[in-house]
Amino acid sequence: NERTSRMQRSISRSSSRNNGTMEILRDGVKRAGDALRSNSWVQRFITKPSSAKRILWDLLSVTVMAYDLITIPLELFELPDSLGMYAASMLTTVFWTCDVLLSFVSGYHSGGLIEMRPQKVAFHYLRTWFAIDVVVVTVDWTVFIVDSNSMDSFGMIRLNKTLRIVRILRVLRMLRLLRMLKVMSVITELSDMIHSETVLTSINIISFIFGILLLSHYIACSWYGVGNSQVTEDSDPRDSWVTRLQLASGLNLGTHSRAYYYVTALHWSLTQFTPASMEVVPCNTVERLFTIGVIVVSVIIFSSVLSSITAAMINLRRKSAEKRRQIGFVRRYITDKHVTNALGNRIVGFLRQHNYNVSQRQSLHEEHIAAFKILPDSLKTQLRCEVFLPTLIPHPLFFTINRMDYNAMIAICTTAMSEHDLSVGQEMFSCGKKASRMFALMNGNLTYFQGDQVKIHEDVEVGTFICEAVLWVIWEHRGRLVASTASDLVGLNAESFQGLMGNAQSRPLCRFYAIRYREVLLEWESQDFDMLTDISEVDRDMHDMVKAAYAKWGEVSDAALMEYVDGGPGNGFWSESPRAAASPSAM
Repeated sequence: NERTSRMQRSISRSSSRNNGTMEILRDGVKRAGDALRSNSWVQRFITKPSSAKRILWDLLSVTVMAYDLITIPLELFELPDSLGMYAASMLTTVFWTCDVLLSFVSGYHSGGLIEMRPQKVAFHYLRTWFAIDVVVVTVDWTVFIVDSNSMDSFGMIRLNKTLRIVRILRVLRMLRLLRMLKVMSVITELSDMIHSETVLTSINIISFIFGILLLSHYIACSWYGVGNSQVTEDSDPRDSWVTRLQLASGLNLGTHSRAYYYVTALHWSLTQFTPASMEVVPCNTVERLFTIGVIVVSVIIFSSVLSSITAAMINLRRKSAEKRRQIGFVRRYITDKHVTNALGNRIVGFLRQHNYNVSQRQSLHEEHIAAFKILPDSLKTQLRCEVFLPTLIPHPLFFTINRMDYNAMIAICTTAMSEHDLSVGQEMFSCGKKASRMFALMNGNLTYFQGDQVKIHEDVEVGTFICEAVLWVIWEHRGRLVASTASDLVGLNAESFQGLMGNAQSRPLCRFYAIRYREVLLEWESQDFDMLTDISEVDRDMHDMVKAAYAKWGEVSDAALMEYVDGGPGNGFWSESPRAAASPSAM
């Protein structure tokens, strides 16, 4: 009894799709998306690139970077010091200092894997961005200290102005723009997390517009800097657009506010991208050369950006037109067919919830990727085995088949498996329909409603096998399976499975398992027919059924079975390679 109890507890643990099981199933093989960790005490502080904390910090990085992109070129206007700018400068400097420290504990993607080992993470940061970040942060703190009002108490303001230290250091703050390269990679990772094509298209349009405005901002600041650099005490007021603007308005030098100069320069900058014109024109050779350069750049960039925005807008309009078309079709069908008001409202409500997007998919499947069609059969087979085996092997029967008849498992993965995804509220099957597949939930959450009732339901967790009975008996669905969240499932076609196992080496094992499965079904049915569902507790006896099938077949001893129960693959008979275990002589 103690031995049996220990066996049941261990099998129950192995049937769940947890990390320990996945490590056993993979036999130490690294797969895409796996996280590499160490046993160091520092490991607990390392964060994943996709963790909520890291995403929040990355969003803050983008926000602070946007502030730097806007304020740094404004240094050319020699803005007066203020409490607000002082506080903003301090906050941004503190933020980038903290970013240096957090970069030592932030995992990164490497060759399809997530590197989380503290030593590797630290060395990677030291080899890449550490030197640049330290230089930039050092300059930021130096500027902040030298430019702060606290220097008054040391009598150094006059010295600073004499040596122009503040101006030089403010120019060096342009080094902050190097962080834009780092932030661009962050933006790319964040955009990869968005799967809605409409949202991505909208973000692209906004980014194009923001890019044009940002470029105009830099050109405007540079245009003012070029014009203001030509102004001296002995220069002719007509030799610069800045002084000529003052003469045209009849005001003395410095009467106009810096905001007016900036807005005028921005207006001039935007006119270089369009056929518009204004009263500000170049007044000397330097300004005219600058204008020529801006026109050349604007012709190249603006035409490209304009075509990209046009293409994105056409795509959005096409999607919007298709949505309105589907709305019209639904209303017309409901009206023409005299559908009841209650049912019509339910249909319209469901479609509105899914935005009438008939092509909406929660995840990518193999058949959606056209490039996979040119892969050789050997690579396709290996790909499908790596995708489907981790989902099937937690089932003790398929674990056994994989160890004893590896060729059969290859055939199952390549010809009998399929991928499915559900949006919130969508059904996988309904009550009374003939079943054709066994399903396994990979991601998300499902709700199973027994029969036609709504009150009697059960939550389906990741790793649950649904409707296994269809593999062994003729089966009709006993309830309705609905997605509570966006969910991914894999399906095993019953007809294909039966055809493959009819000639497989493990056919006797499956045959004895099917006989025992039918016996257990009849036992449960005799007790209470309503207890038999698509996720019936019959499936919880599958470990005992595999053991009974082994005993009936007489090929595997009870001691060998206990090696699987106690330690999983890795000892004795179970440690043999799949191909060796498939040979009767090996058993």
